[in-house]
Amino acid sequence: MKPAAFDIRTPASLDEALADLAELAERGDDVRPLAGGQSLIPLLNFRMSQPEVLVDLGDLDELRFVRREPDGGLRIGAMTTMSYLLDSPLVVESHPILRDTLRYVAHEPIRNRGTIGGSLSHMDPAAELPALALLLEVEIVLSSVRGRRTVPAADFLQGAYMTSIEEGELLTEVRIPPLPGGARTGVVEVAQRTGDFALAGAACVLRADVENRVQELRTVVFGSSTSPTRLPDVDAHAVGRVADADLALEVAGGYAAGIQPLDDRHGPADFRRHLTRVMVTRAIRDAAGLRLR
Repeated sequence: MKPAAFDIRTPASLDEALADLAELAERGDDVRPLAGGQSLIPLLNFRMSQPEVLVDLGDLDELRFVRREPDGGLRIGAMTTMSYLLDSPLVVESHPILRDTLRYVAHEPIRNRGTIGGSLSHMDPAAELPALALLLEVEIVLSSVRGRRTVPAADFLQGAYMTSIEEGELLTEVRIPPLPGGARTGVVEVAQRTGDFALAGAACVLRADVENRVQELRTVVFGSSTSPTRLPDVDAHAVGRVADADLALEVAGGYAAGIQPLDDRHGPADFRRHLTRVMVTRAIRDAAGLRLR
């Protein structure tokens, strides 16, 4: 199919893009920013989205950057592609879990075009980057002609295809805090085919003492329900316990019981619940350095 007719704006700078968004919002037009287009273009072609105006962000080079902060955190421009992040030495040095997660995202041609800002703004419940943003307690910078505001990922992600972006606003930057000292990470997912969206996935950040007793555990699951999910109470029960296979199974059971899994043509709810249990178990075992039997 072909998309419905639409107008297009091609701003040359961020200020121009924000001015366009403000003008179009005031006019009452249905407007969509166009980043990498890997999600929006198919929606247009199937006429599942029919905006009146697209604001093409392709010329906004000022939103393409990765910067290391003095505290070890990262600042990433919204138009930075997934392929660029995969190849960035700053990402490998400070947040290898970001690299490990991006390896699961689709295929190379899509990663070459898809952007971190586009993925977070789209908020597909099966996508990896929204889940990682929730796990790493990322801050999202939203800009408009009124100024900037910073929103924690937990408040930004509001459900399937829903975010806290308001009319006239544009996601411009992603701020990832440093990982806790000595933290180890794990991420794993399962899909019907390589590059497909996950039927279930899990990622974790694990910090343990010299006796391998858990000091902090953060876990997120995605793909199996309508939004990425953290269950802090389940993770909290791991603190003070030895990070072993039994603990991984216990935490995984808590997450499997605590989600409301999807039941659709890709898999029944009970199957997704089972996959969630397996994915959490493997993510924690990977972070703890435990080999699967």
